Amino acid sequence: VGDTADAFTFTRLKVETIPYALRITSVRFKTPSLLELQWDSLPGKTYEVHWRAGLEPTDDWQLVRTVTAQGFTETVEDGEVIYYPEKMFYRVFQLP
Repeated sequence: VGDTADAFTFTRLKVETIPYALRITSVRFKTPSLLELQWDSLPGKTYEVHWRAGLEPTDDWQLVRTVTAQGFTETVEDGEVIYYPEKMFYRVFQLP
């Protein structure tokens, strides 16, 4: 009872921000040739989505699309997957 109160008066306040960690949350095929990629986003921020066919340093990343997020989840569809049937790798970047 001695450690409780109806109100507290703070003389100092410290606020820290938690860094936002971009994370791909879903990869699924809507049709056999249309892939949907979804990630957590921040509204108003711009993102680039890239793909490449392999993980070798000589395999170049190709731009799929640049998107400005409208909400806390963003989605991009890629209809080029039919041309690369074996494997595809994706990455998403938040632009400054």
